[in-house]
Amino acid sequence: MVDSLLSKHLDPELERQLETRTTAAGWTLADLIRCGRTYPSCKVGVHVGDAESYQVFAPLLDRIIADVHGQTSGASGRWTNEVPRIDPQLRDDLAVLSVSVRVTRNLRSCQFPALIGRRARLEVERRTSTALRALGRRFVGQYYSLAELPMPRRRTLEARELCFDGDDRYLEAAGITRDWPEGRGLWCGEDRRLVVWVNEEDHLRFISSSPRGDLASCLSRVRELAWALEDLLGFHHDDRLGYLASCPSNVGTGLRASAVLRLPRLASQPRRLREIVEAHGLDLRGRAISKFGADAGPVSGRDASHQGGSGVFRLSNRRCLGASEVASVEHLADGMSALLEAERSC
Repeated sequence: MVDSLLSKHLDPELERQLETRTTAAGWTLADLIRCGRTYPSCKVGVHVGDAESYQVFAPLLDRIIADVHGQTSGASGRWTNEVPRIDPQLRDDLAVLSVSVRVTRNLRSCQFPALIGRRARLEVERRTSTALRALGRRFVGQYYSLAELPMPRRRTLEARELCFDGDDRYLEAAGITRDWPEGRGLWCGEDRRLVVWVNEEDHLRFISSSPRGDLASCLSRVRELAWALEDLLGFHHDDRLGYLASCPSNVGTGLRASAVLRLPRLASQPRRLREIVEAHGLDLRGRAISKFGADAGPVSGRDASHQGGSGVFRLSNRRCLGASEVASVEHLADGMSALLEAERSC
């Protein structure tokens, strides 16, 4: 069993130092670490309740941030229109089953989902749905409030990976699923390749996907939407840590680029596969990595659809802090190219 980053970094001396601290809104160390204490094998184990948590509990959170991102500062400025340099062959490679880019954001005027009250959560949903409608022709889509969505329709959207549910035990332990499904919702773009989740782990999660390897288009779509909504809503941003998130693994750009690859030959050579992934600073997620042994880490329910026996793997960038959104996508693309070349040479 692999311990969480909380278990790794919170020693008794540090716990005594932090146990009496609290933010102005009342977030304590016990609140911060509730998930990790309930489930010691979860990946990270902490959820902040407000932006001030990153200052009040910095002695612990900075250790975790350094472990995940390799540094504790390095926030980039406003995103640019720069186009990532990606091997064009990735777009049509049959071994690339899909790619996606998702971005996490939180409204500057509100506490984070682990601490936010019922009324404020409903206000986040109201403001977000209003802002999405205000985008008009720039982004055509439909908003669904989960509290009003019929169960058959919700299950259909979940099956298409367009919707989220309240069954995540880690989010439940952190207090994020309180009053479920009230105040939660999703917006789907007209072609279903752009989705916004409202009040899941963070206030907002933008997800752009492609059934092929078109990472550049995914980044472009999600970037334009994030810009548009930031102008309307305002997001938590810190000069040292960049965009702030419920989980410190997402601070910085808040961006995770991922690709689902079919690698049946490399699946039989786990050591070589791991070496390539590590060399490019990437992560493998899902049951596909369970064959690597105990050091592969825990598997979350949302990553469990990709089976190791089929040689299908989900690859993603590891760090969000200290790398621009363009660099993160390029790192993923470089890793994809290296894995596909190794697969063909097996």
